[in-house]
Amino acid sequence: MTRRSRRSDKSSVTHLAINWAGQVLGKQLEFDAELFARGIADVLSGRDPVLNAQEMEAAFEEQRKKNPPAVSVAERNSKDGEAFRVANRLKEGVLEMESGLQYRVVKAGSGAVPTLKSKMAVHYRGRLIDGTEFDSSYTRGYPVVMTPSRLIPGFRMALLNMVEGDTWEVVIPPQLAYGPSGAGQLIGPNQTLIFDIELLEITGD
Repeated sequence: MTRRSRRSDKSSVTHLAINWAGQVLGKQLEFDAELFARGIADVLSGRDPVLNAQEMEAAFEEQRKKNPPAVSVAERNSKDGEAFRVANRLKEGVLEMESGLQYRVVKAGSGAVPTLKSKMAVHYRGRLIDGTEFDSSYTRGYPVVMTPSRLIPGFRMALLNMVEGDTWEVVIPPQLAYGPSGAGQLIGPNQTLIFDIELLEITGD
């Protein structure tokens, strides 16, 4: 191996070490910078490391116990959403469809029933289970004309079971919303969504 290639190898190892240290700090794990630097120096110089293989494995195992793998955002959202829906199911007036969609009739109308191709004027407000609002026609100040066939499954199911004049509060599980992909900056993966939906008028087919 040439001197230049040895320098290149050492540079690569150094960059890897710096990158790994940055990841450790970013995850807020316990980290002894002095021992870490000494270990890298020992490896690069060919000296025997401070810890033998058995001691290293024991140290790694202790570190794993102190810092268990983080639960993914999608998994946490899924569990939080499921807990919310279980509690919501027990509230007075809440009904649940076979699909898992939950709804509560806030105000009952008496008008026509929409079809999959109907155009309708709708007011709605969407929020997360922590109350964060991510969209609202009320905030914009005017209703939206929409067609059920172009909506997420949960919203579509709700509208097709409503009549003109109805106002529902709807809880949509992730598989009927945006699933593991999420949407935009506010809706994360596997999030349960809550919508207030007011079917104002069916404007045509």
